[in-house]
Amino acid sequence: MEPSLYRIRLCKEELYRARKAAGLRSDYALARAIGVNRSTVTRILAGDLQPGAAFIAGVVAVFARFDRYFEVVRGETEVVVPGIGSGRPPQGDVEEVGRARRIA
Repeated sequence: MEPSLYRIRLCKEELYRARKAAGLRSDYALARAIGVNRSTVTRILAGDLQPGAAFIAGVVAVFARFDRYFEVVRGETEVVVPGIGSGRPPQGDVEEVGRARRIA
């Protein structure tokens, strides 16, 4: 499979401003409003996870704009493996984490 030429980048500062204006004071409140898990919001805002379809759709549904909160950029999708360079211990299957280390 060829890498994608484009990816979607979250405009974090814009989302923080909209979240504050909407009175959503925590990752949990934002997650409930857009219909995803709190951990998904936390990981995306920390840069550990790329925004997926559910996150993007939820933000657009709640805040009614795509172009303010996301931008389409040229380049390969970055793959982030928890526990490798993130300062957090690996989670999940040990063999799976080992394979990720060998690839990275």
